[in-house]
Amino acid sequence: MSDAKNTKRTCGGPSPPKVSQQGKSVSHCTATRKVLFQSTFPKVIRSDRVEINYGTSINSASLDPDQYNCMPPLSQIDQILQKVNEGEAEIVLDYGCYSVETIRLFKKFHADKVIQDQVRNEIYWVKQGNYLTVDAVSHLDENYVQSLLEIVQNHAQNDVVSIAGYRYYIDDLTYLFSERWLSNSLIYQICLMLNTKFTESKTLVYCASDVMSQAGFCQKMYNDFANIKEGQLILIIPVGCYNGTYFMDSMQITHEDGSKSTVNCNHFALAVYSLELDMVIYADSLGWGIPDSVKTIFRNVAQKMGKPCPVYNMCHQSGSNVNNATHKCTNLCAPNYPLQTCTSICGVSVIVGATLACLYRKGFYGLAGINSHLSSGNIGYLRNISLYSKFLRRVIMHWIVAGTINVNMLVVNLPSSNRQECKSALNADSPHTGGDENYMQRCESMGNFIFAFTHIYTYMCIIYM
Repeated sequence: MSDAKNTKRTCGGPSPPKVSQQGKSVSHCTATRKVLFQSTFPKVIRSDRVEINYGTSINSASLDPDQYNCMPPLSQIDQILQKVNEGEAEIVLDYGCYSVETIRLFKKFHADKVIQDQVRNEIYWVKQGNYLTVDAVSHLDENYVQSLLEIVQNHAQNDVVSIAGYRYYIDDLTYLFSERWLSNSLIYQICLMLNTKFTESKTLVYCASDVMSQAGFCQKMYNDFANIKEGQLILIIPVGCYNGTYFMDSMQITHEDGSKSTVNCNHFALAVYSLELDMVIYADSLGWGIPDSVKTIFRNVAQKMGKPCPVYNMCHQSGSNVNNATHKCTNLCAPNYPLQTCTSICGVSVIVGATLACLYRKGFYGLAGINSHLSSGNIGYLRNISLYSKFLRRVIMHWIVAGTINVNMLVVNLPSSNRQECKSALNADSPHTGGDENYMQRCESMGNFIFAFTHIYTYMCIIYM
């Protein structure tokens, strides 16, 4: 592993993190993303003439895209490569004669153009801002975002880097700078960060895919949790849904003709097992149900610790979203818990939920409907989590560059302008419509009960003193 160049220090910003890189760029094919962004690629023109002369040897390909004026579209390249073998051949197109090696290089240029477009979109995404006013965000520093942007641009797409002691794939980091799904490997690094807060949080956080896929990992998790004898166990779970059946990781299905296929997960959910409450809080931002395999894990954990089988508190009750229909909250749901209205926020949602459960447990319980008297003004914006994707992704970027998690970045006092913007963005068909009134009625009833009970208790104490 060799040291890479430090990222440029932004005036007034954080010191650039120490970054190490596996591998070096040896050609244009492994160039940094910044080099690809600045490159000029051949024009894409479909050739009407495609002749393949086998056994003919021509000069090898130049790795420099500037040496070519035109190249075929990707679909035509694939058709050509299907017809030629590893042997020598000459491919004659409208605009020149090329070797098989050159045609393969053209295919690589197409992949590089995709990265070029990604970098362009990342720069634009950062310039858009986080959609919150400056007064609303007191802890987030945009210089950390710029530092991470420079890191992902100054490395190749397939590089692995170490930032503040944590290992990341550059490709995974790029997903933060767009409205794309986060990867399991990036979420795993966040879990490691959260586990460094164990003394404070009394919480262990795991990716469920590691628990299920790595031999002995499940037993290790049981032993680790059994030794603490208090606190919480959090699982971030990759889940899927097929014909109303919820599963973890993947599911094998048998078709009518007898053939079999595998359906993979396409979503993340969060499960928090509280020893204090003997309860598993299951939080799914799509309102999906809990897979049976997840219940098996927590049943085994409870048995290992000599505890009763936990009860389950579903933040969003499944049932209205069979066959991937949009979830509609009922009075059984916790209306303040995040419910996504897009297809790409679930990874961000589980990171935010796990962070709150670890470091701001009262707030998390309030969102989950455990503490109905919670005033959720400072994190209540999370119920509309899709609207705040740009802000929350920036918070995660800040944590990555800093190498530590500051939960206070999630605690935001939104000015009236932001609340009104959020309110106007929701339409009458919002999944939360109707839920808020029921929730507020429950809060008001609970508040009245606590108020009355407190006065009666105080009066009785005075009489019998």
